[in-house]
Amino acid sequence: MSVSLPSGFRHLKVSACLVTTIIAIPVIVTLLDWKQYFLFAWNPFIYEWHQFWRIILVQLQFQNESEVVVASILIITKFKSIERVFGSLKLAKTLFLLYIYNTFAITLIYSLLYLVLGWNVFLPSGPFGIIFGLLHIYNNTTPTLYHFELLFNNVVNMRPFGEVVKITLSDKFTTYLLVTILFFNEGLISSTLPSSIGYFIGYLYWNELLPINDASLSFMDSYFSKSIIESNNTDSLSEGADDQDNQPDEQRNDTPPRTLGQQLFDTFRR
Repeated sequence: MSVSLPSGFRHLKVSACLVTTIIAIPVIVTLLDWKQYFLFAWNPFIYEWHQFWRIILVQLQFQNESEVVVASILIITKFKSIERVFGSLKLAKTLFLLYIYNTFAITLIYSLLYLVLGWNVFLPSGPFGIIFGLLHIYNNTTPTLYHFELLFNNVVNMRPFGEVVKITLSDKFTTYLLVTILFFNEGLISSTLPSSIGYFIGYLYWNELLPINDASLSFMDSYFSKSIIESNNTDSLSEGADDQDNQPDEQRNDTPPRTLGQQLFDTFRR
């Protein structure tokens, strides 16, 4: 019996939908030339023009193509393991709660920054808070498998007191490299602030410190139960069809091949 996990997004419907959304929405927005509707700063969009709908749209799509690529790679290679731990229903609830809490947090913090401190901070569009909220959950659900060291024996200037300078990294090194790129991609403030907010909300969610949790989203249970049953039936039918297609091949493989002499002998015997 094989113990390897299914490849791709098999049985990971929510992760597949998340990646598709991250890629598809920016493409559609670009084709329709709607990027300006996803820009956000408290002044003038909210304070002067009262365009509160921008608060809802700002987390729906990345403006930068590199952010789309980095976020997609993170979900495809790393964060989809969260769905294997949580299940599709719990991950869907988690994404919904991260979106709602990040929306309220962004509204509160950016309004205070402008109204109290006079800082009109630009907020880049994209689900920065959701991605970094998933990062905290990923760190707590995925164990570190191994560590490795980088030794700098030949770098003389980096050897104080004759000690060998070394850097210890883990198998999560690529994950942290990608999130670092995403963290600073829009500058020291623009992308770091919503990313930090999202990571903190992920911490609160993981430690069950938020007032609304998964149990409050019971309306999603019936929908996912029906969709899971339908997907399981579809998978079982497709697997059954594959098994039926493979049965003739298996039967032919069970029959030993006959030599030319045996075939001629059988012809005259009949």
